[in-house]
Amino acid sequence: MLRSVAMISRANKRKALVVAGVALCGVLSGPGRDPARAEKPPRITAIALEPSGDKVSLLPGEQQAIRATATYSDKSTEDVTGRLVYSSSKPEVVEIVGLGLARAIKGGDAEVKAYDPVSRKDARTSVKIKVAKLKRIDLVPEVKVIPLGRALELHAIATCDNGRSGIDVSDRVTWSSDKSSIAAVEAGPDGAMLGRGVSAGKTKILAFEPLDRVKSDSNSGKVTVVAKLAAVVVDPESVALRNGRTVALIASGVYESDTIADLTPYVEWISSHESIASVAPGGLLTARGIGSATIAAHEPESGITSAGEDSAAIDVVGALIGLAVSPATLTLPIGGTGRLTALAAFEGRDEPVQIEQDVLWKSSNTASVAIESATGVVRCAAGGAATISFTEAESSSGSTAYAGDARVACVSDVPIVQVAPAKKLLAVGKSATLTALLIKPDGKERDITTRVVWTSSRRDVVSVARSGDLVRGRGVAPGTAVITANDPVSGTTSDGPGGTSSNLSVPGPAKVLKIFPSPSDSGAIELTTGTPFLLKARVDFEGGANQGANAIVLWTSSNTSVLQVSNGDDGKQAGLAKPLRSGDVTVTMQYPKPGAPPPQFPPAQPMSKSVKVRVR
Repeated sequence: MLRSVAMISRANKRKALVVAGVALCGVLSGPGRDPARAEKPPRITAIALEPSGDKVSLLPGEQQAIRATATYSDKSTEDVTGRLVYSSSKPEVVEIVGLGLARAIKGGDAEVKAYDPVSRKDARTSVKIKVAKLKRIDLVPEVKVIPLGRALELHAIATCDNGRSGIDVSDRVTWSSDKSSIAAVEAGPDGAMLGRGVSAGKTKILAFEPLDRVKSDSNSGKVTVVAKLAAVVVDPESVALRNGRTVALIASGVYESDTIADLTPYVEWISSHESIASVAPGGLLTARGIGSATIAAHEPESGITSAGEDSAAIDVVGALIGLAVSPATLTLPIGGTGRLTALAAFEGRDEPVQIEQDVLWKSSNTASVAIESATGVVRCAAGGAATISFTEAESSSGSTAYAGDARVACVSDVPIVQVAPAKKLLAVGKSATLTALLIKPDGKERDITTRVVWTSSRRDVVSVARSGDLVRGRGVAPGTAVITANDPVSGTTSDGPGGTSSNLSVPGPAKVLKIFPSPSDSGAIELTTGTPFLLKARVDFEGGANQGANAIVLWTSSNTSVLQVSNGDDGKQAGLAKPLRSGDVTVTMQYPKPGAPPPQFPPAQPMSKSVKVRVR
């Protein structure tokens, strides 16, 4: 009985499992779905390589990255660059150096293909590469003079058939010397190729590139080995350098037949004042203090030292105190060109310094006067005039801030008239001599003072009178008048295009004392510790006249441990502020300067102006 019950139970259990299995399949398949028809994963339908299309142009040694993208049956894409097997049709031209990375070997054409071992599909596109062939090899430096026993670093520079040049192939060429008894070729400690002077004479050094079978140009391989040193010369001959800055010096040896060789790596440098300028091996000079020093170069084997003008004169200058354009006025014919110079004045140097680098030029009227922003070359495009200014990058200061801008006038096909002085202050009852010049289209000048008709825009302010060969403008009353000259012969006036009239101002009583720059929004002029800055004073008079007053006011600082301001009695420019440390001070100007001779236009009562200065 018990056995029978057990058999029935096992049969029922098997039946229950079958029913449960059918039910579970129904859940997984969904209503009415056949499990045999379940969706398959997407498959790769195509593989593409990039870059595609036009041939990729490479130089020998350059590499090209290749990207592989697979497209699936469901239109999705995947980057499969890392799993493909790549091959080159010409491994001697282009070799595969990594997954998706090809390198150019030598000139020629090659095609890179790829195969996917997972999907067993070939990429449907390939990457076509053209490797440029070497066309010419030149050896540099251009002049190869080697002192006996010394070495000169050489480089092989290639030009390819695709127009690219300046390619250093020094490590790919085979070097040789026609006469190794005169100049031998050897590898230096850092792997650079050196030509070493063995004995005095001349020879040729050659470089051969074996893959494209190109030899260096024979003329570029000429080498002269020299033995008898006559003199050592340091370049540049003179340098004006800001304190803390550096400059590279070059020492050249003058040998027999005036042959020049570079001795910079071999000389010992001698400074007359190490505290002003010192030179490290290799010729790097560092400015260490304001003043002047002489730098000489000593060649130890011969015992010869540069002397006199063959050494370098170094001027280490202090703070910038002025910028100006030279010449201040320039007249050119239309279509003509000229060049302006940027000059800088520095603390500790009497003469201005010409600056050529990091200068940005600007014209106020580019329609008439165009200027090359980097060089200062002006070109007259049309009749008219422009104010030319520049900004010096290192200080971020400009010539305008120092009243150092220039005026360029472009003369049309007719002459122009210019009156001098262009601007002047006259006291009541005082006179100024006027001059009129006729500037012809070729730039030549002629004095026409006595033949022009003179006119004052305000005869009640300035009158014009002639006495013999002299013409004078006389101050009558406070105000400003424009004096023009009309030439009846040429039909040209000074107020015409390109011309210059004279602005004569007669000051009334001093009205206000001003300081520039104007305070910022915080109500203070903001300066930076250690960076000198030129403050400017100006007196405005009744009638519209004004006058720069830096030298005729007394400058004072409320805290000289924070900020010092020069009055010009210490050899510096009046108004030059020297920020020493962070803090707030008050700078005051007094006009006229107490204890000094009375100014030309004294105020009815002493005036003063104060401004807050914040040093950061």
